[in-house]
Amino acid sequence: MLTATYDGKTLRLYKNAKLLKETAVQFDKAAPIVRLAPPGPWPDAKPFVGKLAQFELWNRDLDLASIQKLRARMPN
Repeated sequence: MLTATYDGKTLRLYKNAKLLKETAVQFDKAAPIVRLAPPGPWPDAKPFVGKLAQFELWNRDLDLASIQKLRARMPN
């Protein structure tokens, strides 16, 4: 399970509800559009091959306890 959260100041990346990395970042304003597995911007980019399962998009920053609860609901 990969999870990315952003509270407006800090971007956090989790794998299986364990924090991998966090960094302060400021994003520019963008249209509210999500593109899953878009083609890469480089000339020899390969298309995504595989399946995405149980994708969820939240309109708020999830805390660690919420991420852990989501992980506990998933099969191993």
